[in-house]
Amino acid sequence: MRGLEKNWEKKAQVTIFIILALIIFFAIVLYFILQNSLMNSASVSARENPAKYMEDCIKTPLENYLNNMSLHGGTVSNQNNLIYSKNKVEYLCYTDKNNSLCNSKTSVTKKMEDELHNLMQKPIEDCFNNLGNYLSQMNYSQSSDVSYTVQIVPNSVIVNISREVYYDQDSNRAHVSSFSEVDKSPTFDFLNFANLIVRHETACACGNESCTANVFDLTRQNTDFDISVFVAGTGEKVYTIRELNSGKTFRFAVRNCVFQLIV
Repeated sequence: MRGLEKNWEKKAQVTIFIILALIIFFAIVLYFILQNSLMNSASVSARENPAKYMEDCIKTPLENYLNNMSLHGGTVSNQNNLIYSKNKVEYLCYTDKNNSLCNSKTSVTKKMEDELHNLMQKPIEDCFNNLGNYLSQMNYSQSSDVSYTVQIVPNSVIVNISREVYYDQDSNRAHVSSFSEVDKSPTFDFLNFANLIVRHETACACGNESCTANVFDLTRQNTDFDISVFVAGTGEKVYTIRELNSGKTFRFAVRNCVFQLIV
């Protein structure tokens, strides 16, 4: 009986291994089928409408950079930051002195646009290289010069690209010189709220009143957003602004009117 039980266990183990191997095999096959399908879809898109292909191609990296920057005070360089929930959050208003008003970071929107501009350089070049590969059989050529701008405007972040692109289409020589991606984004509103909060922080009578912005009033007056503040034991603050519809979030730190604890 014991011998039969051992043989049965071995057969069961072999069967399980075979099933697992088949699952892994079909998963790999499915992955390559999907990858091939996506590549074919991108290739068709590039041939039919290069401008739309470029728009779709830069959309994902732009959104990823925006989301990452928004969680870290509008930057990924983090030169002056507070650690909050294991993440570096940039100070938009800071003083290293106690019992003093902070100095606000200037030109936050322009600096965020400039940083996005630098970050988008490689994705844009990669997208043009991919476009060239997809159109290689259509006598594709492009100018060496490429210029682009990044703008944070109400409800959107816009990337405009200028580059001369030529390719054969339906026995004609086609030409495209401008490409753009308009990403629906609350970044403009986030920065406006941050500016309002910092202005409130720096307008208070330090030592005579609380400098913390009234986030309850701000939320009540702007029902599309939820605004909250975390105050650390050392007095630093982290403000969080969340757009309710999209769930997108902007977070920044403030060190303002901090009183030294006397032990």
